[in-house]
Amino acid sequence: MKIIRYDNPAVTDVSTFSTPSLSRDDTSIICNDASSFSSEDFVLFEEVGHELCEICQIDSIDGNTIELVEGLQYPHDASTTITKLNYDKCIIKYSSYETGTYNTLTTLDLDYSNPHNSIEYVDSRKDASDLVYYKIYYYNSSTETETLATTLHNEDNFSYISIENFRQETGFTESELTDAEISVALFNALEWIKDNAYNVVTLQSYVQDNIFELDLEGMEFAHWTGNKVLTKYDFEIYQYNPTTKYITYLTDKLIKINDKSYKLLFSETVPSDNEILYVKTPVTFRHFSEIRNVLANISKLIAVNYILRNVNISKIRNGVTSWTAGGTSVNRDTSSVDASIETNLKQAKKLLEQILKVYMKKTALRTERSSLNKKSSRYSGNIKFSSGNIIGRN
Repeated sequence: MKIIRYDNPAVTDVSTFSTPSLSRDDTSIICNDASSFSSEDFVLFEEVGHELCEICQIDSIDGNTIELVEGLQYPHDASTTITKLNYDKCIIKYSSYETGTYNTLTTLDLDYSNPHNSIEYVDSRKDASDLVYYKIYYYNSSTETETLATTLHNEDNFSYISIENFRQETGFTESELTDAEISVALFNALEWIKDNAYNVVTLQSYVQDNIFELDLEGMEFAHWTGNKVLTKYDFEIYQYNPTTKYITYLTDKLIKINDKSYKLLFSETVPSDNEILYVKTPVTFRHFSEIRNVLANISKLIAVNYILRNVNISKIRNGVTSWTAGGTSVNRDTSSVDASIETNLKQAKKLLEQILKVYMKKTALRTERSSLNKKSSRYSGNIKFSSGNIIGRN
């Protein structure tokens, strides 16, 4: 299994805005100026990141009225931005060799409401591994124009332990388990860690700026994707309009993350006027460098459990008969496998306590102040965890 991620194509600088409000299924769109648009053009309704983004195709132009091929999926307010697009889809192709023949894996509609303004796809084929090359093409389904965006190879397997180290520590050979099968197991372990080791903090600010310093009150950024590098995929950032109740994702405007000063740098000033900025990020109470080995061990244990549950034991008998890293030897007997799974889970939870004990200790230290932007006194809020518990009041 491979997780494929790449940026959406940039929108053009050709845009207009609707004059009246728009309803679902509307096909006739009255615009401020439709002179720069043509039939068969693809257009984006709303700004990039808006939760009601949708791509439509123009059927014809009559003055400043745009006729769509199909009706709108969503209602839109008056003065909604309408932007011309060069592409409406993407094509992902794959090959075992960089210069070999590439076969089409999938064709996807572009999604500009994606929280990271990205193409995201999971290649779940049994031979999807780090040896596979992928080509991502932006595609216009009207003109059938393909433009190569990038070639990806050896993409990170999104785990706290590499496939190579996993094999060395467990003894599973390539004849018993493919890299793709191990990737699935490690991804399952990553999801387990997300659910059990992290808390998600949401911070907010009414202040407009392009640099924000997060007050995490002694907490540390967690590496949500497990790839050991903080990226925009470790955050969910959006602005909220209290009047319309809609959100617009801004994560693609995040251009730099400092995990020592806890500063986020944006490509422009955010949020927009009269909107509220929200930053959601998973946190731990030790720096990643201090707990990465613990997370690697937890990943190994949970991944092995996934393999024992989902792979025919006769296929992996050589690896499991001598594997004792979880504390229990495993043989082909069903009861022995069940016992090993239980032991591995207990060991993983014990390792998890090394992180959670620090969590309990830290949350006892409470402060009155926890704002997203320390430069301003206009807002002094509290850090809220996903459970709804509030830290910041004595």
